[in-house]
Amino acid sequence: MAMYLTSLDYVPERLAIEHALLLNGMKRRADIVAFSPEGNAILLVECKAPEIAITQNAVDQAARYNLTLGVHCVVLTNGMQHFCLVQNEAGNWMYATSIPQFSSLYRR
Repeated sequence: MAMYLTSLDYVPERLAIEHALLLNGMKRRADIVAFSPEGNAILLVECKAPEIAITQNAVDQAARYNLTLGVHCVVLTNGMQHFCLVQNEAGNWMYATSIPQFSSLYRR
């Protein structure tokens, strides 16, 4: 997934793999987090094994991680299925048909 993100202009040096989080006092790890040049998280990717279906549990897990990160784009994948949720200007989450280019998420 990280290699695919570089094809969308995400800079490899700004992709954190297994990014450490503190959630409700407990240590957690987000699978992939993309950062802006200023160090702000802009994209969260939750990866599952191919035999694991993307269910509401995976969405809930990513949403919990996002309480800490505050990104506007969340991707869920098991390598076979990919779902992308993007938060619009009104704050509502909507499914996107593809993962946005870095330039469309990066807000200076």
